[in-house]
Amino acid sequence: MPKGYGLSEAMKDAIWRLRAEGLSDREVGRRLGLPGGSVSNHLTRTGGIRPRPGRRAERCLSFEEREEISRAIARRPIGSADRPGAGARAYDGRA
Repeated sequence: MPKGYGLSEAMKDAIWRLRAEGLSDREVGRRLGLPGGSVSNHLTRTGGIRPRPGRRAERCLSFEEREEISRAIARRPIGSADRPGAGARAYDGRA
């Protein structure tokens, strides 16, 4: 695995699943085709305890809600008064 790229979520899930079966770090790595030390390094970073899945706070918008807002803004006409920069001349590269 190239340096700087982390393990995918699927790979992390597989590590935790195989560890729960009682396999050693070395055997988990061998079965998943990971370079030596990748499993141990991952477990060390997490303190050996599987992290809880991330959750957004209730007050945060979901991805779908953010997309809906973004698309509604993009559909507005360019000269619309409630659109930021409305009426401003577009920069064309000339002074």
